Amino acid sequence: MIKHPDYHVVPFVYKDMVHVLGAADLVVSRASATFLQELAGLKKPVIAVPAKYLGDQQMNAKVFDAAGAIKMLQDDDILTSHAYFDTISELLVDREQRSTYAEKLYSFARPNAARDVARMIVKTSVGSSGDPSNA
Repeated sequence: MIKHPDYHVVPFVYKDMVHVLGAADLVVSRASATFLQELAGLKKPVIAVPAKYLGDQQMNAKVFDAAGAIKMLQDDDILTSHAYFDTISELLVDREQRSTYAEKLYSFARPNAARDVARMIVKTSVGSSGDPSNA
């Protein structure tokens, strides 16, 4: 484990996640679509390790990795090589690369998604008449 006064490794976070993620310079996580979108909105650099037997996570990670928006590692990479340690170490000292990952991931963010969906629903319910009472 990396030990340094400026590095704080935390286990799985479920309580006060907003504070931990807000303070994070680098996030290592699985590759669920929802969590990657949350991290995109927070503009955080990510090392994603998709669960080996979850095809959706594998696909999510491949899409974001191909766009240069995350660094993807596989379970086997972190179990059989130094890739995990090396990747974390490299990114912790390379602020520019972290920034590049964060910016590219942010391009996937949809901060107004709820508003946009609500507008689509209203537009659909209004129909062509323009009068919501005719829907």
